[in-house]
Amino acid sequence: LWPESDMYFFDRWARTIAAGDWLTDRALHPHVGWHREIADTYFAEHPDAAEAIAREQPAKQPWEALWDHWYADKCFHQEPLYPYLLAVTYGAFGPDVRWVFGWQLAIGVLTNVLVYLVARRHFGDAVAGLAGAAAVLCGPMLLYEMVLTRESLLAFAGMALVFLIERAMVRPAWRSWLAVGAAFGLAVLLKTTFLLFFLGVLAWMAWTAWRTGGPPAGRALARNATALVLGAVLLVSPAIARNVAVGAPATCLSSVGPITFLHANTEDYPPDEGFFISEHAAAILGRTDGRGLPVVIETLRTHPGPGSYLRQLWGKFASLWHWYEKPNNKNFYYYRLHAPVLARLPVTFLIVAPLAMVGLVLAAPRFRRHASLYLLVATTIAQLLAFYVLSRLRIPLVPALLPFAAFTLTWIGARLREGRWVRAGAAAAAVVALSCWTMRPLPRGRSLIRPTDYKVPYLTYYFPIEAAARVSGDWREAAEVLAESLRYEPEALESVEVYHASERAELAAAFAEVHRRWAEDLVRAGDVAAAAVENRRADELLAAAGSP
Repeated sequence: LWPESDMYFFDRWARTIAAGDWLTDRALHPHVGWHREIADTYFAEHPDAAEAIAREQPAKQPWEALWDHWYADKCFHQEPLYPYLLAVTYGAFGPDVRWVFGWQLAIGVLTNVLVYLVARRHFGDAVAGLAGAAAVLCGPMLLYEMVLTRESLLAFAGMALVFLIERAMVRPAWRSWLAVGAAFGLAVLLKTTFLLFFLGVLAWMAWTAWRTGGPPAGRALARNATALVLGAVLLVSPAIARNVAVGAPATCLSSVGPITFLHANTEDYPPDEGFFISEHAAAILGRTDGRGLPVVIETLRTHPGPGSYLRQLWGKFASLWHWYEKPNNKNFYYYRLHAPVLARLPVTFLIVAPLAMVGLVLAAPRFRRHASLYLLVATTIAQLLAFYVLSRLRIPLVPALLPFAAFTLTWIGARLREGRWVRAGAAAAAVVALSCWTMRPLPRGRSLIRPTDYKVPYLTYYFPIEAAARVSGDWREAAEVLAESLRYEPEALESVEVYHASERAELAAAFAEVHRRWAEDLVRAGDVAAAAVENRRADELLAAAGSP
């Protein structure tokens, strides 16, 4: 695993828990390259701070101690449920991620079933069949069941909550709402942004009671809302107890939110980007100590006016509906090279987005009937706009959109069968028009697969295996490892049209190193002629990169 990735940190955290630190009784946060860059900027402006930290915490690097402080020390870095599930798996079966992928795949199957059941409850059998099939055939959903992040669980949690809410609305006993509350408690331990959905459900319950009117409705609201809140509190309380026990802020379930908000909302954030490091970070964190509300206020103050921030939000909204699976830690398009099944699965956001947008409008006249599903969509979109849009952050939205996308198709089909050509044509035209917007090309200079996506597998997989073969003296094996890796070398590496100049140079230099190492292995293995071919290829790539 790449040490700069979330997957690496989740694995490290789970191993720490499984080794016996079940309370995570330490400041456990990632310390990667961009953390050091920001800390160095801060120390350059506050040199006394580095000296003070070094005196107070000599066992730590000053920049790491500074980030532990900004991350609220023993506060959970991210919500604890997922790493604790990993730890239980590691404790039971050993630290082998394949066991994790196994139960994530099983949960993915349940998510597909829930898409079908929720769609049937809201829109009928035809929509359910289409939505369920789309879930099964959705490549990005499958990808996130096979990586060490929590997105597959988030997708499941969202649809499970909608399913349970619908059941509670049909059977409005307090026990049903207690179960919904417990499910929300688990969801919040998975990701605190589910609090938005929770508050939305409470508001919907209150509005429904007000609209019904009368003392019975008020009593039912009080009873059911109390059960909902109690269920959530009961499930979250172990995390609160842990915080109190280790001396962390009692209600702190994730320390990363303020920093993420900062990077994604300062005036210099380009909304078509994913993860971004703001030039304002060191100054804002220095003034606020990383505390939530002050960070939000200082971040928004970087904008010259409301118009600047609104334009940024619009850019995020446009990015949210764009077809591109924006990478971070993992790249859907690179994974498709290694897992052809992902390339063969036809359903991606390119298909889902325009159909779902039209479906959200077509179903709006019956909003009250579909309130829980709309609330899930709205609150998921809200958290994406509050932070930033990435493929993995957007994937929990996909199952919630599939029923609306399928509804669009069945609605158009029904209007055609009824002979209502104008209405069917208008809906189809809306799908086409929105497709033109969501299918707009990538910005110039951006390719499907970034240079980093090609380079990281060499750092974390191919080069370590090749190095081990070299140490053992098996030069033929070392050469075969690199030969296998070069099956995925970009075919058009020297083409300016395919890769932007800077990306082309970076990729060409990286693959030149691979070919050069392969040539060394071939020479040691006794295949001098093949080594000469690879050395020539390395020279060609260096020339393409503009290097001597």
